[in-house]
This record gives sequence, C-alpha cells and structure tokens, in this order.
Amino acid sequence: MRDMVERLRTLGNTTMPELVHGAANEIERLRALADGWCDQHQRDSAELRALCAARDEARAERDELRARIDMAPTMIYGQSAAAGGMPYSLNGKRVALVPLDD
Repeated sequence: MRDMVERLRTLGNTTMPELVHGAANEIERLRALADGWCDQHQRDSAELRALCAARDEARAERDELRARIDMAPTMIYGQSAAAGGMPYSLNGKRVALVPLDD
C-alpha cells in the first residue's frame, strides 16, 4: 500500500506525457501480476484435481478390500455368519487372510 501511495505522489509531480507513460507502465505491471496469479490458480487447480482423484481411487480400493475381508469368513466356511457357520472366536471380528505357499 505504501508503495502505491508513493507512486501516486511521484506521478502527481510529473508532466502529462510522463503521467500517461507511468500509468501505462503501472497497468502493464498489474496485468503481468494478474496473469501470474491466474497461472498459479490453474496449476493449483490441476494439482487439487489430481489429489482428489487419487483420494477417490484410494477410497474405492479401501472399500473393495473391506468388502473382500467381510466376505472372507463366508467364503471359507461356505455359509453366512448369520447361519452360525463361523467359529465363536471369529464372531464380529475382522480377519486378515494371508496366502500360504503350497
């Protein structure tokens, strides 16, 4: 803000051609500044879209893995937990399945 006030004071002590030239320079400076902000906004927006897509993909993968884990006891015992097919020690608990080498 001080910088702007100082520029206005300087411009107030100049002739009309110098004033017009100074104003034109200031306009170009501000345009370049605004263009820089627009470019930064576009880069930030692209980065945010990429981050959101990665987050959504990770959530979908997490949900798929949770569904597979929830179905694992049913697939192991061939019947649903509601039918009493799971051993008592696994009732209401999550289990991790690890492939075993044959």
